Amino acid sequence: MSILDDKNAFFDRMVAEFDKEFAIYQGKLNKLIAKFIESSPKTHEEVRVFLKGSGLDGLIAGFVAKYDGILQYTKELSLELGIPFVLPKPAFAVMQLIKESAKSKIFNASNEIMNTLVDASLRYGIGEVRLPALITELQSVITTAGRRIATEAFTSASMYDRSIKFMQYQQLEVKKFFYAGPVDSLNRDICADVLSSPLQGSGWTMDDIESSGAGFISGGGYNCRHEWLPFVEGADALLDEMKRDAGLL
Repeated sequence: MSILDDKNAFFDRMVAEFDKEFAIYQGKLNKLIAKFIESSPKTHEEVRVFLKGSGLDGLIAGFVAKYDGILQYTKELSLELGIPFVLPKPAFAVMQLIKESAKSKIFNASNEIMNTLVDASLRYGIGEVRLPALITELQSVITTAGRRIATEAFTSASMYDRSIKFMQYQQLEVKKFFYAGPVDSLNRDICADVLSSPLQGSGWTMDDIESSGAGFISGGGYNCRHEWLPFVEGADALLDEMKRDAGLL
């Protein structure tokens, strides 16, 4: 499954780069927070403006800009499966909207940082706690939030990928699909059930997919590594490689 492995490796690299960039951002943010809290207690809106000015928006926009690389993977996969890479005319406008939605979701994952900053500025303002203790507490919160932001980033990228395929396959009027991706101990029960279903050998219709618990675009949920691919000539090779990976062949 080299082409699928390449996609997962591409996503892994995206998130790893984001993690490194967030770590650098976190260091800068920690230096800015002390002065921000010292001046006066802050409202949520003031904190939101502060975080935008601190570079979080730019960090998120930079990550989402990398989604364009997903298109190349889809083209290569289409070539391997022997199907055209075509998208309906509105597709690129839809893809831009998905990117904007992804930015919003990733930024919203930073809500814990915002809430903690509001609370911290209030506690400092009334003299409940000293600044060094607050900074230590905030550093821990920001680190935890970073993991949640990375999870949202990976999931949004996966949904962008699946949305492109959904529009492509609708345009091609593909009727049957199979569930592609790793077969291992990390799989959720939903994904494991779908991967072991007899329909993997005969093809899933859209109605089958809707009742499977693994949606075409949502997959098995957050951090899901799987996707629905056309059950066409050429898909057998990918299915056999998946079975070999699982020790079934």
